[in-house]
Amino acid sequence: MHQPLLEQAQRTPHAIALYTPDTTLTYQQLADQIFANAKHLSALGIGAGDVVAILSHNTSTAVSMIFAISACGGVVLTLNTRLTGDELAYQLTLAEAKLLIIEDGLDVPPVAMPIIPIDVRAQHVAPLHTTHAPSDTIYRVPTPIQTDNSPAVIMFTSGTSGKPKGAMLTHDNLFANAIASHERLSMTQNDHWLCILPLYHIGGLSILIRCFMLGGCVSLLPKFDADAVHNVLCQRPITLISLVPTMLYRLLDMDTHLWQKSLRLILLGGATADAPLMRRCADLGLPVATTYGLTEASSQVCTATPDATQRKPASVGKPMPSITVRVVDEQGQNCLVGEIGEVAVRGKTVMAGYYKNPEASAKTIRDGELFTGDMGYLDADGDLWIIQRRSDLIVTGGENVYPAEIEAIVREIDGVRDVAVVGIPDAEWGQKVGCVLVADVAIVSIKEVEAFLRGKLAGYKVPRVWKFADALPLNATGKVNRDAVRGMLLSD
Repeated sequence: MHQPLLEQAQRTPHAIALYTPDTTLTYQQLADQIFANAKHLSALGIGAGDVVAILSHNTSTAVSMIFAISACGGVVLTLNTRLTGDELAYQLTLAEAKLLIIEDGLDVPPVAMPIIPIDVRAQHVAPLHTTHAPSDTIYRVPTPIQTDNSPAVIMFTSGTSGKPKGAMLTHDNLFANAIASHERLSMTQNDHWLCILPLYHIGGLSILIRCFMLGGCVSLLPKFDADAVHNVLCQRPITLISLVPTMLYRLLDMDTHLWQKSLRLILLGGATADAPLMRRCADLGLPVATTYGLTEASSQVCTATPDATQRKPASVGKPMPSITVRVVDEQGQNCLVGEIGEVAVRGKTVMAGYYKNPEASAKTIRDGELFTGDMGYLDADGDLWIIQRRSDLIVTGGENVYPAEIEAIVREIDGVRDVAVVGIPDAEWGQKVGCVLVADVAIVSIKEVEAFLRGKLAGYKVPRVWKFADALPLNATGKVNRDAVRGMLLSD
C-alpha cells in the first residue's frame, strides 16, 4: 500500500501530496514522515503480518502512520472514532492487534496492549524540512515489502448477526480498485481530491490510495463541516470530492456558484440519493456521479459518469473496469433484466475474507464471487439499480447500522419482552433509526433505554423514533414483519 507513494517521492519530491487545515506536505516530506514512523514501529517489534490498530480523526499524522504500518510489513486495523470503548475492545481483541496507535485526547479502550499516543501536531513524526533532499533519495523500508496478495488492511463492517466482522483487504485488492477508479473517473496526477470521509471507512482510505498512486493531491479535513467544505471548494482548485447524500443536502444550502470551476465530479454514494436531491443538483449544474460500493469489495463496484447520472439519476451505473456484477435469485442463477435479486461481485477487488471467521467468509464469498446481500436489478443497458442496501440494513448519514446489534442490547434491559429496529425514510439523513418496544411501561422508559444504549453504542446507532406496542407484527413464517413495524412508527 505504501510503495506507490514512496515511488512518487522519488519522481516528484516537490509536488504537494497533502493539505490539512494546519499542514502542507510535499511527497518528500510525507515520505520522510512515513519512513521515520516505520523505523519507530519496527524498533517496537512490528513486522510482517502484525496487526497494528489506529484510532484517530483525519490528520496528517494519521495518514503517515497508516502508510508507516504498511511500510514495516504490518496490517492496518482502522478503528471508528465514534464507537464506544466496549465496541473498540471487541474489534481489537478479535483482530489480535499487537499495538494501538491512538490520537492524544481520545478515550483509551479497555484493552491490555501496548499503546502509542500520538500528538496530531508532530509527535513520533520526522520534522518537516524547508529544503529538499535530491530527487534520487531512496526510501528503504525496515522489512521486506509484502506481496500484493498479503493483507494490507482490516476494516470492520456490521453484520446481520449483530457482531461486526473484519474484512481483510489485500494490497492487490486496494490497488485493483484504485486502478479501476482511475479509468472510470479519468483521473490524472493533476487531480486534487477533497477528502472529508473518515479514513477508518474504505471511502476515505481509498481516496488516499487513488491519489497517491498517480501523484495527485489530497485536501484532508478532520470531519464534515459544511462551512469548512464550502470554503475549501471556494478557495482551492478541487477537482473531485466524495459525499454521501446527507452531506450534499447541506452543501446545497451554500452559494455553490462561488465554488471553483475546477470541480469536475462529485462522487455520491453511501446511500440511495432521492429524486428531489438529484433534481436540485441538475438545476445547479453540479457534476454528480452516483456510485455503489462496499468495504468487502475495496470501495467502488459500480459508478455512473455525470452524464449517465443525469440520464438515470437513480442508477449507480455500470460495473467498474475489471469487475463483473451479476444479479442472482435464491438459487444463484442470473435474474432476468429488470428482475430484483441479490447483487454478486467478482474481480480482483473482492476481499480475502473475514478475519478469523471462516463460516461468514464461506457464506459471503463463493467460488471467488462476493454475495453482497444487497438487492437490486440490472437494466437492459447493463446499469445497476440498488433497491435495498442489504436485507435489514439502515444507512443513516452514510453510516451502516444493523438492527440486530441494537436489538440484542435492548433485550438485555429488564422489562423488555421484544423489540424491533428499522430504518425510517428521512430527507436529510437518508434514513433514521426507529424502534418499537414490547415492554412493561411501568418499569421501562424511553429515556432510560436511550441512556443504556448510549453507554454501549455509537451515537448514530441509537434510535431517534420510538413506540411502545403490545406485540410485534409477524409474517406468515413467524418472523417480524419489518415493513409493518415501519408503518407503526410512521403512523403517528
